[in-house]
Amino acid sequence: MDIFDSMRSFGHEQLLLSHDPSCGYYGIIAIHDTTLGPALGGTRFWQYKDTNEAITDALRLARGMTYKSAVAGINLGGGKAVIIGDNRRQDREALFRAHGRFVETLNGRYITAEDIGTTPADMEYIKLETDHVAGLLGLSGDPSPVTAYGVYVGMKAAATACWGGDSLAGKTVVVQGVGNVAYHLCRHLHGEGVRLIVTDIRPEKVQRVVDELERRGILYAPDYVINGGGVINVYGELHRWPAERSLKKAGEIYETLLRIFEIARTDRIPTYRAADRLAEQRIAALAGLDRMWMGGRR
Repeated sequence: MDIFDSMRSFGHEQLLLSHDPSCGYYGIIAIHDTTLGPALGGTRFWQYKDTNEAITDALRLARGMTYKSAVAGINLGGGKAVIIGDNRRQDREALFRAHGRFVETLNGRYITAEDIGTTPADMEYIKLETDHVAGLLGLSGDPSPVTAYGVYVGMKAAATACWGGDSLAGKTVVVQGVGNVAYHLCRHLHGEGVRLIVTDIRPEKVQRVVDELERRGILYAPDYVINGGGVINVYGELHRWPAERSLKKAGEIYETLLRIFEIARTDRIPTYRAADRLAEQRIAALAGLDRMWMGGRR
């Protein structure tokens, strides 16, 4: 694996590795783009098969966070951290305090949060070593209600694009999986008179469904746009927004998706490419101000 070639291909700014032998800590932080602000991205704790796989995952996820923040209209860049190891281990304090010290060395260029394999309690350990962490207990709280609301208004935007009106009353909606986000989403849908079918499907079928959306004329709301409520919730925590303001910001996903659908229709491109274009346009518009965010300058 040529690391610099991988970074150059997608425009990453920085890739850092850290090791603390006292607790078996192996950490990676990838920063994709800080044009809009400090890089935000959760810490993923996973047993990768090798270092190359971990680096690839960090780079891929960091780039995705840049696009998610940009299209959500918030002033954050994209980053991601991964810790290589078994996320079932119980002795977590030293590990996550080591990670917190690693985050602190970036002086605010990267802000971490919860992700797969990590918990709010882990973020509290990180907080002991750095202030550049979100998703803390007692602050923004569970992001699921904000994420679910963003998905709900996104569905209404899709209804507008398809049927000329955003009412979902009388429609049938299939919900795959019933986690926290789905629970709150179902409450919104049920309140509007939607007939709900809740199910789970095998992971290997997911890609087949994705590949058939465009081909069958099904309108696809890009996932990183419609589920942007989570990153909006974290942004609200960083700026001490009241919960109502975060919900209002998540409500803007409605108009954002309408813009994406219009770009896709006008330019005859898939909606996911239209979403990328919208994110890239926002980044390009502000790129002349400052290429790299430095702690304390904004």
